[in-house]
Amino acid sequence: MADCTYQSYSSSACCPLGVKLYRLGPNGIRIHWQAPRSSANYSTDLYGSKGIFTCAPSAGLSFCDVTKIPCGDVYTVMVSPIAETGLKLTFCPKKIYSVTCSGSTLGMVIYRGKRNAE
Repeated sequence: MADCTYQSYSSSACCPLGVKLYRLGPNGIRIHWQAPRSSANYSTDLYGSKGIFTCAPSAGLSFCDVTKIPCGDVYTVMVSPIAETGLKLTFCPKKIYSVTCSGSTLGMVIYRGKRNAE
């Protein structure tokens, strides 16, 4: 992952593409993304008013399941590549999702807000 460096807004070759959230039962969320490189490892973080939820999938997987996540909150979702040194690289864009408590127990969580790189 030698080319995994900050190169301005979302331009790093290792940032994930197509980050989406899906509901898994009443209190579960699956975070899914497309990895530009099959060998890259990622970590996911969901930041909300009811807590921070972190998930690190097995090597090579492009999804991660978070269980026992409270509904009725807005979460900032970040999928971060992990450098060869083990350091989490946090410059990829974030997305904001609203996790509602009503509706189907399986389906895409509604995306709200805009992407943001800090």
